[in-house]
Amino acid sequence: MLIGIPLEWRADWEPTAEAIAINRARIAERLRR
Repeated sequence: MLIGIPLEWRADWEPTAEAIAINRARIAERLRR
């Protein structure tokens, strides 16, 4: 998921609980098809 993202960005990128929930929902959608 984070491959290709510069380390500087990754270091201070902290996903909010909401962002994580949205990502999980999207992944679940994709897997269901």
